[in-house]
Amino acid sequence: STEINNVKDQITEHNTYINNLKSYFGDNSINENGYYKLPNGLLLQWGSTSNSRNSNIARVHFTIPYTVGFFNIQFTGQWRNSNNHFWVLGNTDKRTFFEVCKNNSVEVGDIVYWFAIGI
Repeated sequence: STEINNVKDQITEHNTYINNLKSYFGDNSINENGYYKLPNGLLLQWGSTSNSRNSNIARVHFTIPYTVGFFNIQFTGQWRNSNNHFWVLGNTDKRTFFEVCKNNSVEVGDIVYWFAIGI
């Protein structure tokens, strides 16, 4: 019927509008561990991770791999279960993962919040 066709046309127009907005503003996942990819290729990613008990290393795998690599990573360690420690950047391939290491490996896990920017 004509009414059904009109509804189908409206849905198609709506989907086209949403896709145009995504291409203008970029793809994103706004969550605790999320990302925002801008149309020019700039990729922002963020999240949190923690080390395992009796380990001083925490590894992060990016939700979306960087094509070229990240330019900068910022991270903040939370002294949730231990204190008097600090975190430093460890092993990375600059595209798919990075590790942070803390200066002690007490028997508890501690949280690290991070933010990365790159292409």
